[in-house]
Formats: sequence, C-alpha cells, structure tokens
Amino acid sequence: MGTIALILVTLLTSACHRRPEGRPSMLGKLNAVATALEMFKLDHDRFPVTLDELLPATNGLGGGALSGYIRPEGLIDSWGQRLDYTTQGAGYELRCAGRDRAFQTADDIVKTKEK
Repeated sequence: MGTIALILVTLLTSACHRRPEGRPSMLGKLNAVATALEMFKLDHDRFPVTLDELLPATNGLGGGALSGYIRPEGLIDSWGQRLDYTTQGAGYELRCAGRDRAFQTADDIVKTKEK
C-alpha cells in the first residue's frame, strides 16, 4: 500500500507545486500531506513524530527505496520553505509559512486534525 500511496501523493503534490500563486495550490499540497499522515497512521496506529517519518528510507545503495508516504519535495511549500508540523494530542497541525516565508503570521496556511 505504501508504494501506491507514494505514487498518488507524488502526483497530487507535483500538480499543486506547479502553481506558485499561493493559497489554492498550497491547500492542495497540505491536503496531500494530510493524506500521507493519515496513511502513516493506518500503518503505525499513530501520527509520525516528524514529517521525516513520511519520507522513503534510503536503501544503502545511494538511492531511495520505493517505500514512504511522500517524496521530499512534497514537504516544501510554493515559496521554497519546508512545511511545519506539530502533533497535538491525538491530532496535528500542518502549517505553510505563506508568501512572507515567516511562520505564525497572518498569511500562514494551516490544516489541523483534531482527535
């Protein structure tokens, strides 16, 4: 299931990443990362501690394995910043810094999952 999920999430995030104009494309990317988080939870009965747990593991031969839930570029916003992720009880908060590239400002784009 992880390989199929990686393919689907990669297609979703690459389609969203081509539109750097802002909020609509980032909502799509946040939704794709949220899907990866949910698939991780189905497999591990918990959300990951960090977004790095969603990435494919390296196979020791210099390349990535065909596992994982999302590709590294899926965790980068339209302005080149890495998404911020924090767990909150049984849920999480996923945050894009927005056009100003600063977190905790008015233009942040946020997706939350509560219990």
